[in-house]
Amino acid sequence: MNGGKEMRTTNKKIAALLAAVMVISALAGCGKKDTGLTEDGKVLLEITTQQKEVNEKAYTQAMEKYADFEKYYSEAHPDSKGVHIEPNYYVYSPKDYAAVALGGELPTYYSVHLTESKGIMDAGYAKDITKWMEKYNYIQGLDEKMKKAITRDGKIYLMPIDVYSVGITVNLEMLEKAGYVDADGTPHQPKTFDELAQMAKTIKDKTGNSGFMMPTMSNAGGWRFTPIAWAYGVTFMEQDKDGKWQATFNTPECVAALQWIKDLKWKYDVIPENILIDEGKVRNAFGAGEAAMAFAEGAQASTFVNAGMNKDNIGFIQMPAGPKRHVTLIGGSYNVFNKDATDAQIDAAFEYMDWGGSGRILNDEIKERIRKGLETKAEEGKLIGILTASPYTDEDPRRAYEIQLNTVEMANINMNHVKLYNDQSDIEWQQEEPIEAQALYAVLDNAIQAVLTDENADCKTLIDEACKNFQATLDVVNNS
Repeated sequence: MNGGKEMRTTNKKIAALLAAVMVISALAGCGKKDTGLTEDGKVLLEITTQQKEVNEKAYTQAMEKYADFEKYYSEAHPDSKGVHIEPNYYVYSPKDYAAVALGGELPTYYSVHLTESKGIMDAGYAKDITKWMEKYNYIQGLDEKMKKAITRDGKIYLMPIDVYSVGITVNLEMLEKAGYVDADGTPHQPKTFDELAQMAKTIKDKTGNSGFMMPTMSNAGGWRFTPIAWAYGVTFMEQDKDGKWQATFNTPECVAALQWIKDLKWKYDVIPENILIDEGKVRNAFGAGEAAMAFAEGAQASTFVNAGMNKDNIGFIQMPAGPKRHVTLIGGSYNVFNKDATDAQIDAAFEYMDWGGSGRILNDEIKERIRKGLETKAEEGKLIGILTASPYTDEDPRRAYEIQLNTVEMANINMNHVKLYNDQSDIEWQQEEPIEAQALYAVLDNAIQAVLTDENADCKTLIDEACKNFQATLDVVNNS
């Protein structure tokens, strides 16, 4: 659940921040932050690192990796004075982002969620990285929709890292007992949400297990609800002609989507008795065999294995279509480069990514690293064969190689178990809501909990109340 941690950037705030920048600039001296160099002339890279006190193993591994790159860089650039990497412990948060940026404490680059793209570019703290994206081959094969999202006035300000898409994970053993697995191992794909509910009921009737499980708390219920609502035709918010945000989901479509959730409990009786569960509990419970189906992303298969589930019992299918749309939620992250970083620092940062194997270059060494990573997963009993969504098209050389390894050469499952999820050519992608998503999820959590604990709860009243409460949050944004 990546979205919703949004900056509340307005013209008033930007003006105030610019005034603060002028004061800080007047007081600041010319240190290594300004030159991008250490005192002995090395290119300075600051990279987000877990603190030693939080995760000593991760910290130690990071420091070893930094030392290895420093050695590599010196050998690759014998005429330079080298590079020095310093750990930076800042993790992006919209609450303190402006203050950290103004204080000059941002690392050379850092990651943010997909939903932050507009706010980050509006704030003016991101570097124009167009020439490096071209130089290091990050534009070739980039999905056009993704390219548009990271571009402002013809310049690229964000680097896509990863993307995930929501689907449904299924317990194949339970589905098979209920007659929902074909002879070749392909699980059945419900075409509509009503078919999904009926499928869950049949599974419970024939196996005694809960047919479906979804979170209802810690904002995860609202998060999982949003793509259902989109499929029913819901628009959660809009900006008016004056740029003010208006909550717009007190509609029959949203009431119908909430009624579907209510019916899972009171009409179909397919969800567990304990409905007050968060996303982590859902993942662990599904992995422990407590339910037949749950909303999930492909990368979560490893979590299910860790919880005790056999990889050959894990299947994935698509989200069903709603009355209005066939859509799913996507999330992910971008790298943002410090606008004050020098060209030498940006070059070193891109080179560090290439050296570490996370860049777009595909050579024999990188191919071997990708292969070894999958071999390690296989040794750990993890599932290989699920394709995660990508900012790059299937024709991109690296993406094509990863697909070949995951689905053909190194797949360790029956690919029919996950093929319906892997093929997302016929489903629409939509990012999380653009602002105050966490506040939206919170009010939706309340509505979801209400309909699952009270058979007489009125869906329209609950949606009206949720919309009113969310508008109060938007009013704070509108008036700030």
